[in-house]
Amino acid sequence: MLINISSNQIWLSTKWQTRRTYGQIQHQFPQLLSDIIKRHPTDEVYIINWPGSFTNIRIGTLVINLLKWLNPKIQLYQLSKPILFKHLSKNFNLPTKIYLFIGQKKKTWLYDLQNGTYQIINYEEISIEEQTAFDQTFEFSPYIPEEKMINLQFLQDGELFFDRNRKYFQWEIIKSFPWQKISMLTPNYMIAPNIS
Repeated sequence: MLINISSNQIWLSTKWQTRRTYGQIQHQFPQLLSDIIKRHPTDEVYIINWPGSFTNIRIGTLVINLLKWLNPKIQLYQLSKPILFKHLSKNFNLPTKIYLFIGQKKKTWLYDLQNGTYQIINYEEISIEEQTAFDQTFEFSPYIPEEKMINLQFLQDGELFFDRNRKYFQWEIIKSFPWQKISMLTPNYMIAPNIS
């Protein structure tokens, strides 16, 4: 099973189906995960963990850890979007800098693929240059040209579609990404959540 908790919606994908949450994550995600596990039991869960929406990361972490606690034989693996994009950049032509959604209304994270550094940028300071691209969660912005988006889509048969290069990744390839095996999932917000 592949789960993306670092987007503006939580995506769940297996070899048989793909589902995503709409709206109230705290109610939908536990039910979606439970339904999928009942129909298609699994012993491995791969999680794209951060950066992303604070709520999705918080709820996703809680529910996935509860699943692991109830089913100790399940193996958890995590991967961040920066590491995923860096991995993909070795084989595909990606811009050197990517704006990543970090779950804030006014700020984003500009990640430099070449040197592995990042900086926090206010939305009004975003620069659409030749060597920049945007995480798919910026789709709400009418100011960002579609050709600048990096879109990772989960397909119905469990494949991951990387539309910047029109590339499909099947399960065997997805499993070869640089996943980190973990015993429990830890939320990584990259910046302190604003709880006011």
